[in-house]
Amino acid sequence: MILLDKCLESLLDCYVREHCDRQRKYGIAGSAGFLIGSKMDEDFHVAHIAMCAYPDTTQDETGDIYSKSIDADWIADIGSRVLRFLPGGTMIVG
Repeated sequence: MILLDKCLESLLDCYVREHCDRQRKYGIAGSAGFLIGSKMDEDFHVAHIAMCAYPDTTQDETGDIYSKSIDADWIADIGSRVLRFLPGGTMIVG
């Protein structure tokens, strides 16, 4: 089971609204984020939600659909950078 802190629900709603705004403005098809927390027994405890940064090409109005997408390599690179900042016992759980 994933346990989400109550205050993170409003943060998640805010991120969804931001994505919808960017989708309308720039035509971005999707977003990615990281659930940061820890695992205890069979439960995941989420302490923070971090959105994946968009590549600079997503805001280029003359770009094609591929320049406005986020590929798996980009997400993996950002995820490895996020992991370096986390203290021991804390990890990306989703």
